[in-house]
Amino acid sequence: MKIDAQLESENIKEIPELVQYAEEIGFDGIAVSEIKYNPFIPLTLASYFTKNLNLITSIALAFTRSPMNLAYSAWNMQKLSNGRFILGLGSQTRGHIINRFGMEWYSPITRMRDIINGLHSIWNSWQLNKPLNYVGKHYKFSLMTEFFDPGPINNPKIPIFLAAVNKDMCKLVGELGDGIHIHPLNSPRYIKEVIIPNIKIGSEKSGRKIDEITRSATIMSITGESEEELQISKEIIKMQIAFYSSTPTYRNIAKIHGFDKITDELSKLARLKKWNDMRKLITDSMLEEFTVISKPSKILDQIKSKYSNLLDRVTLYIPIDRNKIFWEEVLKNRT
Repeated sequence: MKIDAQLESENIKEIPELVQYAEEIGFDGIAVSEIKYNPFIPLTLASYFTKNLNLITSIALAFTRSPMNLAYSAWNMQKLSNGRFILGLGSQTRGHIINRFGMEWYSPITRMRDIINGLHSIWNSWQLNKPLNYVGKHYKFSLMTEFFDPGPINNPKIPIFLAAVNKDMCKLVGELGDGIHIHPLNSPRYIKEVIIPNIKIGSEKSGRKIDEITRSATIMSITGESEEELQISKEIIKMQIAFYSSTPTYRNIAKIHGFDKITDELSKLARLKKWNDMRKLITDSMLEEFTVISKPSKILDQIKSKYSNLLDRVTLYIPIDRNKIFWEEVLKNRT
């Protein structure tokens, strides 16, 4: 199982120190989410200051960019990093696409399929010096002159991981993706009963084996050396679970465990912006399903035990920082 560090993209000035440290103590990759910053920017810096780490967008928003924009960004990152880049894509939710980005929301599955196929067509055009002629359901690309063509690179195979929660997107992962990014609100049961079976349906459709598709997840941890530290960590994670569980996109994850009534109440409180009240509704049973709880030195043991044979790589939900004592404790028993 590969272990990736999460990098908070707003710490731009700290990136050289943090990514070098992450590589030094044994992380396999650096993952950056698109929250407040464009994830390609911190990963560009990380590519310069590291030699071996995978550099991962986890995720970059697909529906807010043209596939051509994504193609250039990923191609540039792959060249800069000498083949270490993983393009993680996500759809985001309907409300954010329309109300935060001012863009249209439509046909997320067929649109994401079109984006992936379009990316491969563009990259093949650049790598093989062939005319660009892609016609999909939502996108058409037919113009690529020498002036705008970045040309071939040494590592043209760029893995595409898709963020997927519900059945249809999981099927698309199996059909076209190189991997899946599983949301932080997850459980072994949801992975076994929903994610893996639907990836398998998609992989069979495209004539692939399910083992060809990397399963990656972000794992929420409640951790600390003292009871006080554990309690502080617990309250932070409770708020995250409450936020995610109140969102329609992720409610099926809680539903499979019988937490329907709680998620209904969380949605009501979210509409009223009663954030503190939401945290109080998160039960110990929910924490047990959706997190690992341990001292820092045992986090990886707990993750490996809980997700045995389910995941190929994990990203720790806690962003890497300058607390070297903590991170060395987390990774010291890694095997």
